[in-house]
Formats: sequence, C-alpha cells, structure tokens
Amino acid sequence: MLGNNNEIWVFLSHSNKDYEKVRQVRDLLEKKSFRPLMFFLKCLNDDDEIDDLIKREIDSRGRFILCDSENARDSKWVKKEIDYIKSKNRLFQTINIDAPLDDIQAEIEDFQKRNSIFISYNSNSESDKAFAKKLESFLKDMDFGVYMSQRFARNDDLEDLKQYHSITYSVVRHDSLIIILSEDWGYDELKDIVAPLLESLHDSQSRIYLCVMTDGWKELIDQYFNPLFGNRSRIFDFTQKTMCEVNLLNIVNTIFDDIASSSK
Repeated sequence: MLGNNNEIWVFLSHSNKDYEKVRQVRDLLEKKSFRPLMFFLKCLNDDDEIDDLIKREIDSRGRFILCDSENARDSKWVKKEIDYIKSKNRLFQTINIDAPLDDIQAEIEDFQKRNSIFISYNSNSESDKAFAKKLESFLKDMDFGVYMSQRFARNDDLEDLKQYHSITYSVVRHDSLIIILSEDWGYDELKDIVAPLLESLHDSQSRIYLCVMTDGWKELIDQYFNPLFGNRSRIFDFTQKTMCEVNLLNIVNTIFDDIASSSK
C-alpha cells in the first residue's frame, strides 16, 4: 500500500454522466492511498476558461486515468483531456468503468504497479545507500511511488526465511525493479539472494533495471539476467561514470519513457 511518502495525485478524466461509477473508482484509489480528483465544473460557462483550468489541473497532477465508457467517448471534454495528456507524453491508464467491479479493481492494481518502483541495494554499503537515496529523490520528483529493500542475512533460520519471502512478495507487487550491483555485493549473495528473486519475477512481466557500479558482473549478468528478461531489462553502466545528476536523470527518464510507451 502506498504510504504518505509515496502519495500520487491522479486526475480522473470522465463524463459527468458517469458520476456514480467514477466515484466508485475514486473510492478504490483512495483506499490505496492515491489522491484522485473528480473534476466537475458547474460554475463556469466560458469554454476557453474551462479548457485552461482543466489543463492546469492536469499539469498539477502526477498521473492521469481515463474512466472509459460510452458516455466518455461521446464527451468533447474527455477527448480534449486525452489529446492534451498525449501531447505531453505523460503516463496514463484507461479503466473501463462499464466493466464488472473485479475487472475495475484489477485495472487499479495494474495502475498501482505501473507507478511504483522497488529499489534493491546493499543497505550495509554507505555508497550504495547514498546512490539509492538519490535515485529515490529523482523518481519521486517524477511522481513515482518508491520502495526500498532491506538487507538481510543468509543464515538458515526461520526469521531470515520469513524476511526473504516478505521482500520477494514486495518486489513482485511492483512493475519495475532497480538493482544496484556494486563491489559490496559478492558472487554468493547474487547467486543465493538476487538470482532466486529474479526467477520469481520471470512470469510477472516486471521491468528490470541494473545499475552496474563496478567491473566483474558480465558473466553473472549473462548467466542470470539476460536469459530471464531479454528486452525487459536495461543495464546502466556506471563503471566509467561519475554518479552525477545527469546520469541519474537518464535512468529516471528511461524508466518513465518505458512505462509511458507501454501505457499507450
């Protein structure tokens, strides 16, 4: 569930004739800690003024959902809103509000996954932690919900096993996963922890982004990552680069563009 530090504000594009159905979508989103807006203007009559106000409200919201229906497809304002969000290359999702409730709930689950990212890193490493925190800040600026991994031991006891399964479940719930691979991860840790995690993600359609911070990972990447994910993975090579803001922005913009293109 998205916490207070991961609030995502959502513009709901809809026909006023669908008010009750859209209110149901709004309520479901609020239960997941989103901040949805049902925009309904009764006090304005000037089309230019309404158009400007709607655009400013869309711009101020991090995300956009089209509440699709027969009424929405007949609405000139919904068409204007869709044209505007497409012109901005913004993330958006369509929910068929004429569908059964279970289908609507599934679409909202998908929306949550698309807009949340899990960062896996060695939290015992100060440099990895600093890099992950910088990434978190940039991602939140792009209105993503961000979740961070917690380092755990590899001892064969019940508590470690519980923690492993808890982390695995958290990761599988997200559409995108960033893994920071530095010299502070060892071969055994990759094999014993990260590889099984990736195998559990193989059927989830998650996107995997690797931030490779040091040489020596090629063989392991070829063995574990490429066979499992192919085009669903990207590798960002930081072995010859500084961790400057331009490189961090490159990661965030790539993730945003990947998700934006898949939502159209």
